[in-house]
Amino acid sequence: MMLQFVVEAKTRSRPSLASMAAVVLISTVLAACSGGGSSAPSKDSTDTTGTTDPSGKSATTAAALPAMSINTDGRVPIVNKDVYLGADLGITGPDDVDPFTGRTSIKGHGNSTWTADKKPYRLKLDSKASFFGLPKDKNWILLANYFDKTLLRNRTAFELGRRFGMAWTPHDVPVELTLNGQYAGVYDVVESVRVDKNRVNIANSDNAVAPERTGFLVEINERMDEDICWRTTHGIALCIDSPDSARTHRSLLSKTICSRPRTRCIQIRGITSSTSTSHR
Repeated sequence: MMLQFVVEAKTRSRPSLASMAAVVLISTVLAACSGGGSSAPSKDSTDTTGTTDPSGKSATTAAALPAMSINTDGRVPIVNKDVYLGADLGITGPDDVDPFTGRTSIKGHGNSTWTADKKPYRLKLDSKASFFGLPKDKNWILLANYFDKTLLRNRTAFELGRRFGMAWTPHDVPVELTLNGQYAGVYDVVESVRVDKNRVNIANSDNAVAPERTGFLVEINERMDEDICWRTTHGIALCIDSPDSARTHRSLLSKTICSRPRTRCIQIRGITSSTSTSHR
């Protein structure tokens, strides 16, 4: 889970978390039962009865899912999360989906989810492209949702983020994936979490004119395997995911974080970090 570094408090009244979550869950279930839907901007849909999905089965519902086909060069299997493989990518679907063909690189994605039978993947297109009306980008995630038999939990969390008015929440679109000629099941195509004007729009440390404008992308990460990590007073493990050169910014971090009121700085693997009673 990624968090923006700055959170603005608002005092206006709003519905309780429980009531809003219940409404969102019901809305998401109804949308899924009526044909899948997506959180991406959409055109007017039309009846697609009689279309064929990637598995060769006849689709008889009025809102068939888009079909995504990925063929790695030489049909080489994707066996790890470190090495990208070149691949051809194609998207087809109902009339409201613009077809796409292009080149991409693909590798494994996730941590515990990578050990599942149905694996998630990370895509890096050769050139920026828009999927399903979303802003152009090279970086996309294919979530398998293997441990979620409803295929709704991530989508519900994203919808909650949008309804709570968060600065940015990933959009997702369900598709039926065929990988190297084999039907792989229903996946969510999701915008990857990264610093970009169309995604997490915070100052990029490489482009900031003044060091104090540097933006940080913070991740809840129990593995604590990044250069700079710390635990809050509630025991939550946080790590700086971006910028990659966070180690070089430790003096800046010490100045901007550790100097804040009620903040206690600690040393983790020789890197200055902090826990704070005011940033939980």
